[in-house]
Amino acid sequence: MEAGVELFHDDNGEPYVTYPVGEHRETAAVKAKAFRDWLARLHYERHGSAPGSQALQDAQTVLRGEGLYKGERRTVYVRLAEHGGHIYLDLADEPWRVVEIRPDGYEVLAGDAVPVKFRRPRGVLPLPLPDPTGSLDELLDFLNVDDHDAAVLALGWLVGAFLQHGGRAILELNGEQGSAKTTQARVIRRVYDPCTVPLRTAPRDERDLVIAAANGAVVAFDNLSEVKDWFSDGLCRLSTGGGISGRELYTDLDEVVLDAQRPVLLTGINSVATNSDLGDRTISITLPPIPPEKRRTEAELWAAFDAAHPRLLGGLLNAVSAALAHRDAVDLPRKPRLADFVSWVEAAGPALGWEPGDFLAAFEASRNNVDIVAIESMPIGPVLLKFVQGLTEDQWEGTASELLAALNNEAGEATTKDREWPKRANRLSNQLRRIAPNLRQVGVWVGWERSGDAGARHIILTKNKGAWDRQEAQDRQSSSADRGCRDDADVSDDADDGSSESSGEHVATGACCVCGSLLPPGRMLLCEGCGGSTEDPR
Repeated sequence: MEAGVELFHDDNGEPYVTYPVGEHRETAAVKAKAFRDWLARLHYERHGSAPGSQALQDAQTVLRGEGLYKGERRTVYVRLAEHGGHIYLDLADEPWRVVEIRPDGYEVLAGDAVPVKFRRPRGVLPLPLPDPTGSLDELLDFLNVDDHDAAVLALGWLVGAFLQHGGRAILELNGEQGSAKTTQARVIRRVYDPCTVPLRTAPRDERDLVIAAANGAVVAFDNLSEVKDWFSDGLCRLSTGGGISGRELYTDLDEVVLDAQRPVLLTGINSVATNSDLGDRTISITLPPIPPEKRRTEAELWAAFDAAHPRLLGGLLNAVSAALAHRDAVDLPRKPRLADFVSWVEAAGPALGWEPGDFLAAFEASRNNVDIVAIESMPIGPVLLKFVQGLTEDQWEGTASELLAALNNEAGEATTKDREWPKRANRLSNQLRRIAPNLRQVGVWVGWERSGDAGARHIILTKNKGAWDRQEAQDRQSSSADRGCRDDADVSDDADDGSSESSGEHVATGACCVCGSLLPPGRMLLCEGCGGSTEDPR
């Protein structure tokens, strides 16, 4: 204590210490090997001898108690933090310097001069001093993107990674062999969170996912061929918030709990965001193959990147500063899922040379592609779309058994023999629920209704002709909210047969008054999610 250590504990009750090292101060868990080594060195400086291992262990045990019961509670961050409206980026360099990003710019400060605590897990690498004259556009020289939307999405995801409150999008890079997916992922992460192991293989269980999230500012997995349900759920919680936990090593009851959000980066040959919930949070970029004449060696690529790194980091921090300055002034004409993330990146648009709405348009286009992938991931998806498109009326109603028989006739023998093709009505209903949000985005509404004296459940398919007019749909939904239903911006137009325009009336979309889920227009329907219902807002 005479040496000037500061003892405290984090949000999970883990004791930490901040202790002097040369001209700066470092932070670590009391049980960490780095602090144990510091204690041994302090003992040697005071007494001229090495302490015994039991003495060191006893000292750490006492200090853990001091930090837990007498120290104050402090949040401990890895790489990124927000405090008082400013964002802090740990450079992870030897002097323990930190960048303070403000609405009017940024400044490199000594670690002791900032109001937040950073720890440095094993493998964290230092960042260069940022060059304020740099531009993030230079990053495109290192990325294999072949259109404007892909470039906007990649740069926007990097800026969005600095958002500390609100969901952050998952970035998925996919493409055939030779499209440099792994290298692109390493480049993107290295801009602001370099580490010795930038990409991991798929985790075996939730404990591995907790470890990856706890020890990095980015969670990145490489060469995924599939995402299991528990893994998909964990990624969703990392994206938009929610606790993930795993059993602590060598214990039976203790858990490692992480209640945090992290930017997520995935790579794979094919899109793995086929789960509707995961796809709803995913930006998907398909990389083209690189022709031989444009390939570079690893040595050439990283030498050029290291030379540009200070300018890239400076350009990124300029964009984040712009986002801080303008985020309250952004008014999206339509609010998609992850609206906070989209608003934040749009606020940074002027610093990146983008026109208002550039990122929103690219984000929505990417979401449409994800919807198609999710629909095509199930054998019933394309068949159902073909069935609905062939309807002479705008609506079909019947039982799950009747719909399964109709789809069997539509599909043909080869498709119905697929192992994933539903053989029973209840399996068809389960698959419909999974892709219902994606179908809605392409103009097909799926709803369920109890009808008749026996209360048989009917499936209702409603198709919407023509392109979406999202703003008009949002206005209609707001009118619906005045009658007691929740608003939701992700709504679709009703059948565009000209009747609405000729009558001067809008056809409203129904929303469950309990959970806000969207339901097909036209009648009272039951919400599969919570059991609530809605009446036709007309």
